Amino acid sequence: MIPDTDPDITDSGPQRVLELKQAGFTQAEIADRLHIAQSTVSRRLKDARQAREIHYRAIARDLFLLLMTVCAVVLTAAVATIAWF
Repeated sequence: MIPDTDPDITDSGPQRVLELKQAGFTQAEIADRLHIAQSTVSRRLKDARQAREIHYRAIARDLFLLLMTVCAVVLTAAVATIAWF
């Protein structure tokens, strides 16, 4: 549990809201703790989820491109090997 004496108590940005949510606080508790509206908590959680989605999509895209590159290299090597016969 995150103590009330947390030095970052004045930070109410999306990352801080997400940290508190992951620590088990409800949206109402987060709002009270950070002195912001519950709708702000909800919006910041949504923003954090969207940012995470974008990050995961970028990772998936990069992995796909890496896989395609590896396949191209393997295929090129296979064709070159067959050409020797």
